[in-house]
Amino acid sequence: MIARLGYRRAVIATLFSVMLAMPPSAAIGGQSKRDGKPGKTIELSGDYIIPMLLNGKTARVKVAADGLKWPILNGGFATALALKSGPFKGKGKTEEGDQFSINSKIVRNQYGDSKKKQRALWVNREAFTEFDGVVGPSGIGYDVVRMKLRAAAPGEHVVTHRLRSFPFVGLVTASFEIDVAGESVGVDFNLDRHDTLVNASTGKLLADHYGGALSGDPVKYRLFNSDIRPGRRLVLARPFLIDGYDVGDIAVRIRPEAKTAIPDSTVVPDPEEIVVTANAKKKPRYAITLGTDYLKNCSSITYDLRAKTVALSCR
Repeated sequence: MIARLGYRRAVIATLFSVMLAMPPSAAIGGQSKRDGKPGKTIELSGDYIIPMLLNGKTARVKVAADGLKWPILNGGFATALALKSGPFKGKGKTEEGDQFSINSKIVRNQYGDSKKKQRALWVNREAFTEFDGVVGPSGIGYDVVRMKLRAAAPGEHVVTHRLRSFPFVGLVTASFEIDVAGESVGVDFNLDRHDTLVNASTGKLLADHYGGALSGDPVKYRLFNSDIRPGRRLVLARPFLIDGYDVGDIAVRIRPEAKTAIPDSTVVPDPEEIVVTANAKKKPRYAITLGTDYLKNCSSITYDLRAKTVALSCR
Protein backbone atom coordinates (compact mmCIF):
# COMPACT_ATOMS: atom_id res chain seq x y z
CA MET A 1 0.00 0.00 0.00
CA ILE A 2 1.01 3.62 -0.37
CA ALA A 3 0.23 6.92 1.27
CA ARG A 4 -2.23 9.10 -0.61
CA LEU A 5 0.28 11.22 -2.52
CA GLY A 6 -0.05 12.74 -5.99
CA TYR A 7 3.43 11.67 -7.13
CA ARG A 8 2.96 11.46 -10.87
CA ARG A 9 1.46 14.91 -11.27
CA ALA A 10 3.90 16.52 -8.82
CA VAL A 11 6.94 14.81 -10.32
CA ILE A 12 6.09 15.72 -13.90
CA ALA A 13 5.10 19.28 -13.00
CA THR A 14 8.31 20.02 -11.12
CA LEU A 15 10.91 18.04 -13.07
CA PHE A 16 9.71 17.60 -16.64
CA SER A 17 10.34 21.19 -17.71
CA VAL A 18 13.94 21.24 -16.48
CA MET A 19 14.68 17.78 -17.88
CA LEU A 20 13.58 18.85 -21.34
CA ALA A 21 16.83 20.76 -21.53
CA MET A 22 18.89 17.69 -20.59
CA PRO A 23 19.77 14.62 -22.69
CA PRO A 24 18.43 11.33 -21.32
CA SER A 25 20.79 9.17 -19.28
CA ALA A 26 22.13 6.21 -21.22
CA ALA A 27 22.00 2.69 -19.83
CA ILE A 28 25.41 1.37 -18.78
CA GLY A 29 24.39 -2.22 -19.39
CA GLY A 30 21.51 -3.89 -21.14
CA GLN A 31 21.63 -1.64 -24.20
CA SER A 32 20.73 -3.15 -27.54
CA LYS A 33 23.41 -3.75 -30.11
CA ARG A 34 23.13 -1.99 -33.44
CA ASP A 35 24.85 -4.84 -35.26
CA GLY A 36 21.81 -7.10 -35.22
CA LYS A 37 22.59 -8.93 -31.98
CA PRO A 38 19.63 -9.36 -29.62
CA GLY A 39 19.40 -7.08 -26.62
CA LYS A 40 18.69 -8.02 -23.03
CA THR A 41 15.22 -9.36 -22.28
CA ILE A 42 13.48 -9.73 -18.94
CA GLU A 43 10.15 -11.46 -18.28
CA LEU A 44 8.16 -10.36 -15.24
CA SER A 45 5.11 -11.97 -13.65
CA GLY A 46 3.30 -12.24 -10.34
CA ASP A 47 3.77 -9.06 -8.32
CA TYR A 48 6.26 -7.61 -10.88
CA ILE A 49 8.75 -6.78 -8.12
CA ILE A 50 12.47 -6.95 -8.96
CA PRO A 51 15.63 -6.20 -6.96
CA MET A 52 17.39 -2.89 -7.50
CA LEU A 53 20.96 -2.58 -6.20
CA LEU A 54 21.98 0.95 -5.25
CA ASN A 55 25.02 1.97 -3.18
CA GLY A 56 25.44 -1.59 -1.94
CA LYS A 57 21.86 -1.91 -0.69
CA THR A 58 19.06 -3.85 -2.37
CA ALA A 59 15.58 -2.40 -2.81
CA ARG A 60 12.42 -4.24 -3.83
CA VAL A 61 11.06 -2.15 -6.71
CA LYS A 62 7.73 -2.74 -8.40
CA VAL A 63 7.69 -2.44 -12.19
CA ALA A 64 4.38 -0.71 -12.97
CA ALA A 65 3.16 -0.71 -16.57
CA ASP A 66 2.02 2.91 -16.14
CA GLY A 67 5.03 3.99 -14.06
CA LEU A 68 7.62 6.63 -14.94
CA LYS A 69 11.09 5.97 -16.37
CA TRP A 70 12.52 7.44 -13.15
CA PRO A 71 12.21 5.25 -10.04
CA ILE A 72 10.29 6.77 -7.14
CA LEU A 73 11.70 5.54 -3.82
CA ASN A 74 10.65 5.58 -0.20
CA GLY A 75 12.15 8.39 1.84
CA GLY A 76 13.44 5.91 4.41
CA PHE A 77 15.33 3.92 1.81
CA ALA A 78 16.90 7.11 0.43
CA THR A 79 17.91 8.13 3.96
CA ALA A 80 19.51 4.73 4.59
CA LEU A 81 21.58 5.26 1.44
CA ALA A 82 22.48 8.80 2.54
CA LEU A 83 21.26 10.12 -0.82
CA LYS A 84 21.66 13.86 -1.14
CA SER A 85 19.37 15.66 -3.55
CA GLY A 86 20.61 17.48 -6.61
CA PRO A 87 19.29 20.90 -7.66
CA PHE A 88 16.02 19.61 -9.09
CA LYS A 89 13.43 19.41 -6.33
CA GLY A 90 9.69 19.75 -6.11
CA LYS A 91 6.68 19.80 -3.82
CA GLY A 92 3.28 18.18 -3.85
CA LYS A 93 0.19 17.82 -1.70
CA THR A 94 -1.67 14.88 -0.27
CA GLU A 95 -5.43 14.45 -0.67
CA GLU A 96 -5.73 16.04 2.77
CA GLY A 97 -3.70 19.08 1.69
CA ASP A 98 -0.47 18.19 3.52
CA GLN A 99 2.67 19.16 1.64
CA PHE A 100 5.51 16.78 0.84
CA SER A 101 8.82 17.30 -0.92
CA ILE A 102 10.28 15.45 -3.90
CA ASN A 103 14.04 15.10 -4.25
CA SER A 104 16.15 13.73 -7.10
CA LYS A 105 19.69 12.65 -7.89
CA ILE A 106 21.53 10.94 -10.76
CA VAL A 107 22.55 7.48 -9.51
CA ARG A 108 24.17 4.31 -10.81
CA ASN A 109 22.07 1.28 -9.96
CA GLN A 110 21.39 -2.25 -11.14
CA TYR A 111 18.14 -4.05 -11.92
CA GLY A 112 18.82 -7.78 -12.05
CA ASP A 113 21.87 -8.08 -14.33
CA SER A 114 21.30 -4.73 -16.04
CA LYS A 115 23.31 -1.74 -14.83
CA LYS A 116 21.89 1.71 -15.44
CA LYS A 117 22.62 5.37 -14.79
CA GLN A 118 19.43 7.34 -14.22
CA ARG A 119 17.70 9.96 -12.13
CA ALA A 120 16.13 8.58 -8.96
CA LEU A 121 13.32 10.38 -7.14
CA TRP A 122 12.26 10.10 -3.52
CA VAL A 123 9.83 11.74 -1.14
CA ASN A 124 10.37 12.86 2.43
CA ARG A 125 8.15 10.17 3.94
CA GLU A 126 7.38 6.47 3.77
CA ALA A 127 5.11 6.04 0.78
CA PHE A 128 5.25 2.28 0.15
CA THR A 129 4.79 -0.51 2.68
CA GLU A 130 4.97 -3.61 0.45
CA PHE A 131 7.98 -2.53 -1.64
CA ASP A 132 10.62 0.21 -1.67
CA GLY A 133 9.75 2.00 -4.90
CA VAL A 134 8.03 2.05 -8.28
CA VAL A 135 9.48 2.34 -11.80
CA GLY A 136 8.09 1.94 -15.32
CA PRO A 137 9.18 -0.64 -17.95
CA SER A 138 11.28 1.99 -19.74
CA GLY A 139 13.35 2.65 -16.62
CA ILE A 140 14.99 -0.70 -15.77
CA GLY A 141 17.70 -0.87 -18.43
CA TYR A 142 16.44 -3.82 -20.48
CA ASP A 143 15.82 -3.74 -24.23
CA VAL A 144 12.73 -5.94 -24.06
CA VAL A 145 10.44 -6.09 -21.02
CA ARG A 146 7.73 -8.76 -21.14
CA MET A 147 5.01 -8.57 -18.50
CA LYS A 148 3.29 -11.94 -18.30
CA LEU A 149 -0.39 -11.84 -17.37
CA ARG A 150 -1.34 -15.52 -17.69
CA ALA A 151 -0.53 -18.63 -19.73
CA ALA A 152 -0.83 -18.16 -23.49
CA ALA A 153 -3.98 -19.57 -25.11
CA PRO A 154 -4.39 -21.17 -28.55
CA GLY A 155 -5.26 -18.78 -31.37
CA GLU A 156 -3.67 -15.67 -29.90
CA HIS A 157 -2.61 -12.85 -32.18
CA VAL A 158 -0.32 -9.89 -31.59
CA VAL A 159 -1.38 -6.23 -31.72
CA THR A 160 1.47 -3.70 -31.84
CA HIS A 161 1.52 0.04 -31.16
CA ARG A 162 4.28 2.62 -31.41
CA LEU A 163 5.36 3.95 -28.01
CA ARG A 164 5.14 7.68 -27.44
CA SER A 165 8.59 9.29 -27.14
CA PHE A 166 9.33 12.88 -26.14
CA PRO A 167 12.22 15.10 -27.29
CA PHE A 168 15.33 14.84 -25.09
CA VAL A 169 13.67 12.70 -22.37
CA GLY A 170 12.51 9.79 -24.54
CA LEU A 171 10.06 7.25 -23.13
CA VAL A 172 8.87 9.00 -19.96
CA THR A 173 6.10 6.40 -19.70
CA ALA A 174 5.47 3.28 -21.77
CA SER A 175 2.37 4.71 -23.45
CA PHE A 176 1.02 4.94 -26.99
CA GLU A 177 -1.56 7.07 -28.78
CA ILE A 178 -4.90 6.31 -30.42
CA ASP A 179 -7.44 8.48 -32.22
CA VAL A 180 -10.80 9.06 -30.56
CA ALA A 181 -13.23 11.35 -32.38
CA GLY A 182 -10.33 13.10 -34.10
CA GLU A 183 -8.39 13.66 -30.86
CA SER A 184 -5.06 12.09 -29.93
CA VAL A 185 -5.43 10.12 -26.69
CA GLY A 186 -2.55 8.66 -24.67
CA VAL A 187 -3.00 5.04 -23.56
CA ASP A 188 -1.17 2.87 -21.03
CA PHE A 189 -1.97 -0.05 -18.72
CA ASN A 190 -2.45 -0.71 -15.01
CA LEU A 191 -2.10 -4.35 -13.95
CA ASP A 192 -3.46 -3.85 -10.43
CA ARG A 193 -6.82 -2.27 -11.26
CA HIS A 194 -9.91 -3.85 -12.83
CA ASP A 195 -11.40 -0.70 -14.34
CA THR A 196 -10.27 1.40 -17.26
CA LEU A 197 -9.44 4.84 -15.88
CA VAL A 198 -9.79 8.13 -17.78
CA ASN A 199 -9.28 11.75 -16.81
CA ALA A 200 -12.18 14.22 -16.86
CA SER A 201 -11.37 15.57 -20.35
CA THR A 202 -11.39 12.06 -21.79
CA GLY A 203 -14.59 11.21 -19.93
CA LYS A 204 -16.28 14.18 -21.60
CA LEU A 205 -14.86 13.18 -25.00
CA LEU A 206 -16.16 9.61 -24.66
CA ALA A 207 -19.57 10.71 -23.36
CA ASP A 208 -20.00 13.10 -26.29
CA HIS A 209 -18.82 10.64 -28.95
CA TYR A 210 -20.32 7.36 -27.71
CA GLY A 211 -23.23 8.73 -25.71
CA GLY A 212 -23.07 8.21 -21.99
CA ALA A 213 -23.30 9.61 -18.49
CA LEU A 214 -21.84 9.33 -15.03
CA SER A 215 -23.73 6.74 -13.04
CA GLY A 216 -24.05 5.30 -9.55
CA ASP A 217 -22.28 6.12 -6.33
CA PRO A 218 -18.70 7.46 -6.15
CA VAL A 219 -15.95 4.86 -6.48
CA LYS A 220 -12.32 4.66 -5.40
CA TYR A 221 -9.48 3.52 -7.60
CA ARG A 222 -5.71 3.11 -7.52
CA LEU A 223 -3.12 5.01 -9.52
CA PHE A 224 0.13 3.42 -10.78
CA ASN A 225 1.68 3.92 -7.33
CA SER A 226 -1.37 2.49 -5.46
CA ASP A 227 -2.49 6.02 -4.54
CA ILE A 228 -6.23 5.89 -3.71
CA ARG A 229 -8.34 8.54 -5.46
CA PRO A 230 -12.09 9.22 -5.85
CA GLY A 231 -13.95 8.84 -9.14
CA ARG A 232 -17.27 8.16 -10.85
CA ARG A 233 -18.47 5.39 -13.13
CA LEU A 234 -19.02 6.28 -16.79
CA VAL A 235 -21.62 4.21 -18.66
CA LEU A 236 -21.55 4.55 -22.46
CA ALA A 237 -24.51 4.01 -24.78
CA ARG A 238 -22.31 2.41 -27.46
CA PRO A 239 -19.27 0.14 -27.03
CA PHE A 240 -15.85 1.77 -26.93
CA LEU A 241 -13.35 -0.60 -28.53
CA ILE A 242 -9.56 -0.46 -28.73
CA ASP A 243 -8.02 -2.96 -31.17
CA GLY A 244 -11.39 -4.72 -31.34
CA TYR A 245 -11.66 -5.27 -27.56
CA ASP A 246 -14.15 -3.52 -25.30
CA VAL A 247 -12.41 -1.35 -22.71
CA GLY A 248 -14.74 -2.72 -20.03
CA ASP A 249 -15.80 -0.80 -16.93
CA ILE A 250 -14.76 2.86 -17.00
CA ALA A 251 -14.02 5.16 -14.06
CA VAL A 252 -13.49 8.91 -14.47
CA ARG A 253 -10.94 10.74 -12.34
CA ILE A 254 -13.23 13.30 -10.77
CA ARG A 255 -14.19 14.21 -7.24
CA PRO A 256 -17.79 13.28 -6.39
CA GLU A 257 -18.61 16.88 -5.40
CA ALA A 258 -17.00 18.44 -8.48
CA LYS A 259 -19.10 20.03 -11.20
CA THR A 260 -18.47 18.60 -14.64
CA ALA A 261 -19.71 18.95 -18.21
CA ILE A 262 -20.20 15.17 -18.38
CA PRO A 263 -23.91 14.25 -18.12
CA ASP A 264 -24.87 12.68 -14.78
CA SER A 265 -27.65 10.09 -14.72
CA THR A 266 -28.12 10.58 -10.96
CA VAL A 267 -28.97 14.29 -11.28
CA VAL A 268 -32.37 15.58 -12.41
CA PRO A 269 -31.76 18.44 -14.88
CA ASP A 270 -33.05 21.88 -13.89
CA PRO A 271 -34.75 23.40 -16.97
CA GLU A 272 -34.08 26.91 -15.65
CA GLU A 273 -30.38 26.34 -14.98
CA ILE A 274 -28.03 28.42 -17.12
CA VAL A 275 -24.76 26.68 -17.95
CA VAL A 276 -21.84 28.94 -18.84
CA THR A 277 -18.97 27.27 -20.71
CA ALA A 278 -15.64 29.10 -20.83
CA ASN A 279 -13.17 28.77 -23.67
CA ALA A 280 -10.27 26.60 -22.53
CA LYS A 281 -6.92 28.40 -22.57
CA LYS A 282 -5.07 25.12 -22.97
CA LYS A 283 -5.79 22.16 -25.18
CA PRO A 284 -7.30 19.34 -23.10
CA ARG A 285 -5.03 16.44 -22.22
CA TYR A 286 -6.62 13.10 -23.05
CA ALA A 287 -5.47 9.97 -21.22
CA ILE A 288 -6.72 6.40 -20.81
CA THR A 289 -5.25 3.74 -18.53
CA LEU A 290 -6.58 0.31 -19.43
CA GLY A 291 -7.18 -2.06 -16.52
CA THR A 292 -7.26 -5.82 -16.18
CA ASP A 293 -10.86 -6.00 -17.41
CA TYR A 294 -9.62 -4.92 -20.84
CA LEU A 295 -6.66 -7.33 -20.61
CA LYS A 296 -8.67 -10.40 -19.59
CA ASN A 297 -8.15 -12.01 -23.02
CA CYS A 298 -4.42 -11.21 -23.20
CA SER A 299 -1.50 -13.32 -21.97
CA SER A 300 1.33 -10.76 -22.10
CA ILE A 301 2.44 -7.19 -22.80
CA THR A 302 5.85 -6.87 -24.44
CA TYR A 303 7.73 -3.58 -24.52
CA ASP A 304 10.48 -3.45 -27.15
CA LEU A 305 12.34 -0.35 -26.05
CA ARG A 306 14.80 -0.49 -28.95
CA ALA A 307 12.02 -0.43 -31.54
CA LYS A 308 9.85 1.74 -29.24
CA THR A 309 6.84 -0.54 -29.57
CA VAL A 310 4.41 -2.29 -27.25
CA ALA A 311 2.81 -5.59 -28.31
CA LEU A 312 -0.19 -7.34 -26.77
CA SER A 313 -0.70 -11.06 -27.28
CA CYS A 314 -4.45 -11.71 -27.06
CA ARG A 315 -7.07 -14.18 -28.25
